[in-house]
Amino acid sequence: MRFITYALLIVVICLQTTASFAAKEVYRSAVRIATHKGQAYDANTWDAKVIWYATLFDDKFRQAYANRTAKINHMGPLETEQLIADQEYTQSRQWDFFVAMYTKKDYKKFSLDSDSFWQIYMTTGSGEVVWPVAIEQVPITPYEMVMFHHINRWSKGYKVIFPKVDLGSQVKLTLQSIVGVSHMTWMNPAEGE
Repeated sequence: MRFITYALLIVVICLQTTASFAAKEVYRSAVRIATHKGQAYDANTWDAKVIWYATLFDDKFRQAYANRTAKINHMGPLETEQLIADQEYTQSRQWDFFVAMYTKKDYKKFSLDSDSFWQIYMTTGSGEVVWPVAIEQVPITPYEMVMFHHINRWSKGYKVIFPKVDLGSQVKLTLQSIVGVSHMTWMNPAEGE
């Protein structure tokens, strides 16, 4: 009898571990699909002017993000429902990108201010250029390190918000300054919008 009890306990623990691992892998896959990497280097010295990652919060990623946030924060059903409702409301009003950026000290200023070293804009599938309405610096905490595995200790995090526009079949994000330009393109990011 004792053997059966231990065997059942081991089976339950294995099932829970497998389910937890599978949920984590689903989220990691969603991050990989939603995140792109860009860079600009000095052609002569190969010094990095900027290495950056941008994660597009489209419908699919936002859903995975909300589910993972609820899981790692041990939220109950009501809290999870509220989080998902808040994410859906945000998605209906704007396009969000989480941008993690590494640059040299002299190139760090990134904001909507006129003296910002970097400028960022989005180009829709129809060619419309859209400028952000907000750039907010995000402190890099253990939460961001778990949610965005491409962040490292040298990264600066930013939430870049664009107005809600029809993205069409693709969206291109461009980061530019006097030292370089870098582009990222997502194909069909807003299917069904």
